[in-house]
Amino acid sequence: MVKARWATIILLATSLGGAAVARPANKPLTRDDILYLLNNYVPSQSVADLVKENGINFEPEDEYLKKVQGAGGKPELLKVLREVHGPAARSVTVQRPAEDLQVEQHLSRAIELEKLESYTQAEQEYRAALALQPQNSTLHVGLGRSLSKQEKWDEALAEYREAIHLNPQAAEAHAAWGLAISLRGDPAAAIPELREAIRLNFQDYQARNILGASLYNVHDLAGALKELHQTAEMTPDTAAGHYARAQVLLLEKRDPDGAIAEFRQAISLDPYTWFPHNDYANAIGAKGDWDGAIFEYRQALRLQPDSVVAHSNLGYALVIKGDLAGGTAEVQNAKRINNKTPLPHLLNGMILAIQKKTPEAMDEYRETIRLDPGNTYAHWLLGAGLAANGDIPGGVSETRQAVSLDPTNQYFHNQLGVLLYRQGDSAGSEAEYREAIRLDPKYAMAHANLGALLLEQHNLTEAVKEIYTAYQLDPKNPEIMALYKKYTGGLF
Repeated sequence: MVKARWATIILLATSLGGAAVARPANKPLTRDDILYLLNNYVPSQSVADLVKENGINFEPEDEYLKKVQGAGGKPELLKVLREVHGPAARSVTVQRPAEDLQVEQHLSRAIELEKLESYTQAEQEYRAALALQPQNSTLHVGLGRSLSKQEKWDEALAEYREAIHLNPQAAEAHAAWGLAISLRGDPAAAIPELREAIRLNFQDYQARNILGASLYNVHDLAGALKELHQTAEMTPDTAAGHYARAQVLLLEKRDPDGAIAEFRQAISLDPYTWFPHNDYANAIGAKGDWDGAIFEYRQALRLQPDSVVAHSNLGYALVIKGDLAGGTAEVQNAKRINNKTPLPHLLNGMILAIQKKTPEAMDEYRETIRLDPGNTYAHWLLGAGLAANGDIPGGVSETRQAVSLDPTNQYFHNQLGVLLYRQGDSAGSEAEYREAIRLDPKYAMAHANLGALLLEQHNLTEAVKEIYTAYQLDPKNPEIMALYKKYTGGLF
């Protein structure tokens, strides 16, 4: 699968009917409750207040406190967690205004309802709290989050903007606003908001990961890796750290198996954040596990229904599995959310190409390039489409553009080699095949293409070696199998 451009990364919300689901008074918070609150940009001080009011139902060992700190927990929260459950619990008695307590009760119920995926009722709780404290930026962020889960995106964005207006120093508001813009397909606009969130809260590792995704989406690979390395080094044992390490393994080390293991660890530590599910799905889909990928894309959408990326990726995966109608519907959902983001157009083009609708597919690739001139896969796929329609010079031009934008992609070099061969440039073709193999020694098709070219040059010894290598790497590929049997007789 073409690697989904994150961000960079889900099921319909469960309906609980019209009845309100109230949280019992003073129900102790669980381990997951606290991490969920922090990962959804509830400020550390607010979480500390909830812990003081409700208590906790577990013993917070040092390993867990490290996870809390990695999710953005400040020293005050760590102190309260130790005291509330330990011998000092009786000393944590705070006399606070009744209004504050009412707001915290609404916030506590809203968070519980969100975890139950009852976002309409959660919205009501946030609105009730805001009726008491309309200047509370944290409540506006929470209301925005519950609105986004209901696909009320414009209203959600308005709430995030209001939160920043009320409190420009609220890191969680900048982070939520940046995430929302990124989800709607505008990573360039998200970057300054995410940088501001990190400036205000240096330990917001989720914001740092989203910033890395956004930088990658505007083709700043060095900037993306810098943010990811920093997260992985500063918080190695948290979900954010494992996620960052997975992306480094994919983007820098080209180690998909290692990345898959890191994604799994990130999800086990924090199952409530959408983009690890999305990017894990990308990784396992690329290895052929499309059923697993579809499940993870749906998990991502359950957590973040307005993700253009997850809708697009789910659409492509469904088409791969033979569900053309379902896949097309998901890509159209992505376009409905934001028709000005390139990924849905790119994947719709790929779906049209699968249906042999090459002209329509090329129109989508061109639209992708118009929206994102640096989109390497759009240039690559447009090059293939032009060549398939007989325009070899146009195909070479577009494929060269893909190679110039990303000279480390073995598939781009292999395609350029094929097209240069069709133009009669054997020397150029051979150089491209060899570069593809240098980049990925296990790329079977490049070995096969090089072997076939060497046969024409009467370099029989090296040709047979390349063809045999291709067969060993991918014995089920019919083109490679035919070449192997024709020129080696199956003797090697």
